[in-house]
Amino acid sequence: MTTALLALGGNQGNVLHTFQSALAKLDGCEAISVVLVSQFYDTTPVGIAAGERYLNAAVKIEFEFSAVELLYELQDIEIQLGRVRTLHWGPRTLDLDIIGIEHHIIETQHLSVPHVACWYRRFVLDPLVEIAPNWVHPVFGQSVRQLRDRLLERPLPVHLGLNKTVKNIDLIQLQEQLALYPIMLSSTENGVINFVLGTPQTLRSIQLFPENEPVQTLQQVLTAVFDEPHAISSPG
Repeated sequence: MTTALLALGGNQGNVLHTFQSALAKLDGCEAISVVLVSQFYDTTPVGIAAGERYLNAAVKIEFEFSAVELLYELQDIEIQLGRVRTLHWGPRTLDLDIIGIEHHIIETQHLSVPHVACWYRRFVLDPLVEIAPNWVHPVFGQSVRQLRDRLLERPLPVHLGLNKTVKNIDLIQLQEQLALYPIMLSSTENGVINFVLGTPQTLRSIQLFPENEPVQTLQQVLTAVFDEPHAISSPG
């Protein structure tokens, strides 16, 4: 059996019921066993098109087939429970994302493990701290608890590197956006857009470009970093 960590999210319909149904379908699959489930968390939507507030949770499972087969099984459950993919970062009945699979690093056209954004999203990390605080991110070499706790520093050191050749940057708007958050800002020159959270600054970075909406992208990241997930319900 192989262990995996999953993230659940949704903001359309009766999300509590959808989560319960998803967990039942996971556990009902012959090749999957649900091991642990976190509390359910109320979180702030990330992105201007994300819709109403979300529920999020984390699940530890064991499974007996390949990572790609697990992905297809999760996508099938999403469809069964009403997921329609029409808008990127838009409202949804259910997200079932693979966050990590033991110590494995997987890069295919359709699957990246560990999940590329898991290390800075409080709505992912806080539920994971409940059920797998000691799982170590195989790229960064930091545990889930360490990744989450590094985001709690106030002011949070943020290192933002801008390549002057990048177009479509409204620097005034960017500075105004950064001023809304409890951060300690410094700049670097090591990427088109290189956004690094916490110390040491060499630990991890996000390439925010070549996106057409740099300020919007930055806002999405900072929302995910600074939102405080609020536990509202246990899985039972």
